[in-house]
Amino acid sequence: YVDLETGNDVTGTGSIESPFYSIQSAVNFALEPGDFVEVAPGEHVGNIFVENRSPDIYSTGGRDVTILNGDSTGSVITFMNVDSTASLSSFTITNGSEWYNGYHIYGGGIYLSNADPLLTDLLIEDNNANSGAGIYATYSEAVLDRSIVFNNYSGYRGGGIYTNSSSLTVHKSLVVGNVSNNSGGGIYCSGFSSPIFKNT
Repeated sequence: YVDLETGNDVTGTGSIESPFYSIQSAVNFALEPGDFVEVAPGEHVGNIFVENRSPDIYSTGGRDVTILNGDSTGSVITFMNVDSTASLSSFTITNGSEWYNGYHIYGGGIYLSNADPLLTDLLIEDNNANSGAGIYATYSEAVLDRSIVFNNYSGYRGGGIYTNSSSLTVHKSLVVGNVSNNSGGGIYCSGFSSPIFKNT
């Protein structure tokens, strides 16, 4: 459990009675299949890395009151080497930046590499990146369900979504108002990608 008001990353154990302060600390603790990270409402600032584990990460109050803010210091959340049992649901994902330590990055909002999580009930807005400002997926088979990708800006390709050698499924979602400085304002696909769009 993560709570900005009562959590502590040093003494917390992850229970409701003794929550963590940061989502990253909870993710680090979620080592076993079936582990989950329950997040209380608030604006959670920072970058989150989920690698070689597959937790369910979800908010208790919904995306309107539970915000993941990347603080303009890289991708808001990164999934690497994650299987399809992982999930992220009911958050606003915003303020991911294309610059990190002086380098262009991909995936301002969500970066997926060899990752297949279920992404549901998300509002992915106001992020920027060199490519894939909202979502960047490489060698991934993630599912985006009942979500909105809005007002993201790419300096090169894929303002909303960029897929590279990926089979991203987009279901009952809205990709609108995104901008690319080169091509693929909404969605850009490369490298033998085979995305699936349903009611989108």
